[in-house]
Amino acid sequence: MKLSSGFVLRRVLDKAILVPFGGKLVDFNGMIKVNKVGAALVERLQNEATLEDLVDLVLERFDVDEQTANRDVQAFLEQLRRNGALIE
Repeated sequence: MKLSSGFVLRRVLDKAILVPFGGKLVDFNGMIKVNKVGAALVERLQNEATLEDLVDLVLERFDVDEQTANRDVQAFLEQLRRNGALIE
């Protein structure tokens, strides 16, 4: 899976925002604010990644257990799916 080419991660001051452009701008009128974990996941999703890759990333960079990392990554991916920002 990877991030749809119709979305880009932008940083404004200390905030990270996933912004649609092109055709996605018509489909999704808004932005998705992401925290540090979400920004790291979006950056990794610029290239093809598996669920395991993403969970490993969270475990390496953030102080969480595997169950929490897995649950949070799956919830974030579901948000991206709902907004058309994920290609599977």
